[in-house]
Amino acid sequence: PHSPSRRQKCVAAEHAVYRGQTIGSRAALCPAQCRSFISALGPSQQLTAFSGRFPALDFLEEQCAEHLSVGVLAVVTLKDPLYAAPVVRALAAGGVRAVEVMLRTPQALEVLRCASDAAAQILAEGGPFVTVGAGTVLSENQVASAVQAGAQFLLAPSFCPAVVKAARAMGVPMVPGIATPAEIENAMQMGCRILKLFPAATIGGPAALGVIMAPYVDRVAFLPTGGVSLESMGGYLARPEVLAVGGSWLLKTSGSGVDARPDLEATEQAALAAVAEAARVRPSGPRPLPPPIAPG
Repeated sequence: PHSPSRRQKCVAAEHAVYRGQTIGSRAALCPAQCRSFISALGPSQQLTAFSGRFPALDFLEEQCAEHLSVGVLAVVTLKDPLYAAPVVRALAAGGVRAVEVMLRTPQALEVLRCASDAAAQILAEGGPFVTVGAGTVLSENQVASAVQAGAQFLLAPSFCPAVVKAARAMGVPMVPGIATPAEIENAMQMGCRILKLFPAATIGGPAALGVIMAPYVDRVAFLPTGGVSLESMGGYLARPEVLAVGGSWLLKTSGSGVDARPDLEATEQAALAAVAEAARVRPSGPRPLPPPIAPG
C-alpha cells in the first residue's frame, strides 16, 4: 500500500538532493542515485516548484499526514537516549506510525537521533514505516539541529514566522501551534497545511475546537494536543477537520524519580488501545489533506 509512484520517487529524490542526504522513505535512494534518477528524466518529466512551493515539501506533508492517519501521534519525552529505540519499537508494535520527540531534555537531540535510527531499522527489517519528528522547536537553530538529528517533521507549541520560514527553507514539514483564528490565518499565509491546536483541553476541548475551526474546515487539518487522553480523544477525532490527536499518555513508565524508566509492554498496550479507539470513532480514517496553500 505504500509503494511510491514515479512522481513520488522523483519528488523524494529531488528533496534528497536538496538536503544532500538520503531520505529514509519509500524512495530508498541515496543522493547519487537521486541525481541519476532526476537527470534521466526528460524536461517535461522533471518536477519544478509551483505556486511558490517546493514540490517535495508537499509530498512530505502528505506523507506525514498519511502516518498520522491512524489517529494518534505519540508524544515522547526521554532523558536517556538508550530508551529511544525500545520505545519506538513498542509504539510501532502498537500500531503508532508517527512519533514526536520533545526537545525538552539535555539529551533530546541524541534521543531524536536514536529514535530516527530505530525507525529506519524497523523499516529495513520489513516492518512498518514510522516517521519521527521533533517537538517544542522554538528557534531557527533548533530547526537545523533537529533536521540534522533525523527529524522528518517539526512541531512547535506556538506560531513563530521565523521558525516556520526556517523549516520551509530546509524542506521539512512544520506543524506550528495555534489557538486563535488570527494564528490560523497567519500560518496559512505561510503555506502550513497541518496546524497543532495547543493546548487543546485548556482552550475548551472539542466544543471550542469546532467553533475555532469552522471557517477553515476545507483549508487546513488540525492536530489537537495538550490535555488529550484516551477517554477524550474520540471527541476530537469525530470532527472531520482533525487529522489526529497527540498525547504523552502513550508513553508509560515504571518506578519514580531517578528510577523511572519506560514500561515497554504498557506502552505497546496503550498504543494498541489508542489506535483501536481511533478506528472505532472513524473507521474510514481521516479525510485527505487539503490542497497545497501557496505562501502569501
